[in-house]
Amino acid sequence: MRYLLEYFANINQILSRHFTVLSVPGCNVWTQLENTNVENGEVVATADTVSECQQACLNNASCTGVDWDNNGSTGEQCFMSGEWSGTRNEGKASGVTRYDLSRNCVPRSPVSCKHNSYILVALLLLLLLLLLLLTKYYFIVTLS
Repeated sequence: MRYLLEYFANINQILSRHFTVLSVPGCNVWTQLENTNVENGEVVATADTVSECQQACLNNASCTGVDWDNNGSTGEQCFMSGEWSGTRNEGKASGVTRYDLSRNCVPRSPVSCKHNSYILVALLLLLLLLLLLLTKYYFIVTLS
């Protein structure tokens, strides 16, 4: 029984020798551009910080980025932009920091059906082995 527990405790190491695990790339990557803005952005009056500004964008599925204006007429201001917005002014908007949003929440290399089948077969074989070992252990305990 001890051997069985040790074997299944190391199952991740055993499977990783035979299968490649594909990870999902980081979601919601921000690219910062100094002195840049996008025209016709919507003011986000509830955002008092860059983080709140970015969160407002994340909450809007059509948002593609935000501009944080340190020189706004009423202090610091957040502007959200998307397909509705206008021209990008790279390097021409003094005191404004542009944060472009890249929503990369989809795996770049999906696992194929072939890999899924191998994983399923391996897991079924491990379950069968567990069943056989538990049955053997049961008979040893009951017969002794």
